[in-house]
Amino acid sequence: MDAFVLAASVAELRGLVEAFVEKVSQPSPRSLLLELRRGGKRRVLLSAEPSSPRLHLITQPPPPSATTPLGALAEKHLKGKRLQGITQQGLERVVAFRFEGKASDDRVIFYAELMGRDSNLILVEEGSGGVLACLRPRPGLTERYGPPPKPDKRDLFQLDSLQTFRELIAPPLARGEEAWRALFETFLGFSPLVAKEVAFRAGALEGVDLVERLWAALQEILDIVRTASFQPRVLQDDEKVPFALAAFPFCSFPGERQLPFPTMAEAAERFYEWETARQELVTLRRTLFQRMKALEERLHRRIVKLKEEVSVYQKAEVYKTMGQLLLAHQGAVTKGMTEVELSDYSGKPLTIPLDPALSVKANAEAYFRLHRKAKRGMEVVKRRLTEAEKALGRLEGLKEQVPAVKDREALLALERELPPRPSARPRGEALQKEKGEGPLPRQFVSSDGLTILVGRSGSGNEYLTWKLAKPHDLWLHAQGFPGSHVLVRLPGKDAPLPQRTLREAAALAAYYSQVRGQGKVEVAYTFRKYLKKPKGAKPGTVLLTHEKAILVSPDPQLVRKLAANPLTPAP
Repeated sequence: MDAFVLAASVAELRGLVEAFVEKVSQPSPRSLLLELRRGGKRRVLLSAEPSSPRLHLITQPPPPSATTPLGALAEKHLKGKRLQGITQQGLERVVAFRFEGKASDDRVIFYAELMGRDSNLILVEEGSGGVLACLRPRPGLTERYGPPPKPDKRDLFQLDSLQTFRELIAPPLARGEEAWRALFETFLGFSPLVAKEVAFRAGALEGVDLVERLWAALQEILDIVRTASFQPRVLQDDEKVPFALAAFPFCSFPGERQLPFPTMAEAAERFYEWETARQELVTLRRTLFQRMKALEERLHRRIVKLKEEVSVYQKAEVYKTMGQLLLAHQGAVTKGMTEVELSDYSGKPLTIPLDPALSVKANAEAYFRLHRKAKRGMEVVKRRLTEAEKALGRLEGLKEQVPAVKDREALLALERELPPRPSARPRGEALQKEKGEGPLPRQFVSSDGLTILVGRSGSGNEYLTWKLAKPHDLWLHAQGFPGSHVLVRLPGKDAPLPQRTLREAAALAAYYSQVRGQGKVEVAYTFRKYLKKPKGAKPGTVLLTHEKAILVSPDPQLVRKLAANPLTPAP
């Protein structure tokens, strides 16, 4: 969101002045959602995400995330206050929201600094300038608010004349810089895209003086901001993929590659929906490539190992020959010998190790047993080698398809076609404890027939959540207290979750927690795919998003009832 798009968004938000803040929530740890009411409910998203800092009205609220200290303090200081004004200084990407409470001295300012990786959200007491909360501390921001450091550029709205503009733009042009780059590096508010648009418009104007033409083109665009006559657009690349927001029509782009919207809010909401889907696709494609690469390496290692086993089992015929030679030359072998050298059928000497405690016939039978075992092993190894080579070929074919796939469902379909890991446990096999894994979970069956698993310890929680759980399984845990991780096995990603099963699983999470003795326990739940494992954290620690909460009683009778149900195999 460049400075011109931000100006268009701020112009729309000024219609909310005098609205009251009803609620403050957090769609993500780096964003806030303000719900205001003036005649009707309106929602304002303030996001300081480094990849997409933005500020605009939205119609569909995103699912809430866990509340951070910033969110809690924003809720405390903003709820119930009236929005008194919104300001953006020139084309700087800093927007100030001024709020006032019932008392005239109860005033706060909420600053949204939307500057890429340095984006920030800051809550300030208006009278003293004291910082009440901020997303990202910086030097000098611990006690009193100060504006972020400015780049060594001039504000476009402070240009009082063509002569001033000439003095600033002429030196870089004289050094041979392109016009758009000279604009971008000299003045605040320009993104490369807008700077190129100004240069393009200047190229279409009559006259020989480049500076005068750039000045005239610049005034055309600044007038749009001065008069708030924005015409929001979403710009598309050559393949009609949206890649940028624009506050006005671009002359440098074909009209069919500019999608018009009646408001900047609608343009921004639609664009970021596309952008989020695109980022998810990029992440999914990268993750799929990584998984394919890891699987490919495992298959290569397995094939090498199996070929080595084949070379070992190829000695099967030698074992058979040794046994036959011992039987054919029994007179040359006496009990107690450790080895004997005999000529094989081609006349070459063959040294045969012997067990001195066994007779000639027993030694021969031992070699015949080795021969039979080696033959059976050879058949198994060759079958496994064929399977591994086929899996590798299938994987290479799927890998070639990934770059061309541009649809999320198609990528997920490719993922489902991946061959299983060589050491993967067969699907539907009963739970088995492996070396180094935590204790097996307790197993229950809900009244709707769904399997519920409950961790027994920190390592058991770790094993349940990160080894046994599938992305679409439901995960539950007592909110804010130590306790067992609980998992509801769902048959598929689109399978409905019965409310009765949800309540029963939540009751199990409450019962197997440190607050079992309380009358009511708040239990958080979300799908396993929304969990993350903090780096370096102790076993059983998780970070969750998209969570919801349910209030239940830890009922021991219900626990006994669910444990008494006949268990079915975990899907």
